[in-house]
Amino acid sequence: MFRKITVKGKASGKELLNQTIPKVKNTGICLMDYLRNNSLPIASSCLGEGVCQKCLVHLNKKKVLSCQVMVSEIENDDIFIEVDYL
Repeated sequence: MFRKITVKGKASGKELLNQTIPKVKNTGICLMDYLRNNSLPIASSCLGEGVCQKCLVHLNKKKVLSCQVMVSEIENDDIFIEVDYL
């Protein structure tokens, strides 16, 4: 099974990423690291501890800290992420 991930910059209105990835359970990567690995500059000053809240994104219209969400835990097959400052 596969899932589609789309990332849009709210400030620019541009689609920044559109990928299809395998739907794998128990992968140990958080959403922030996944986005950074795909060249998207996700802000954080607390190194993923969830303290600074700079990595806030809209995940399927719900605000979440990208450092606190594991990619494998996202339920939807179509994942839409919107980043305010991109």
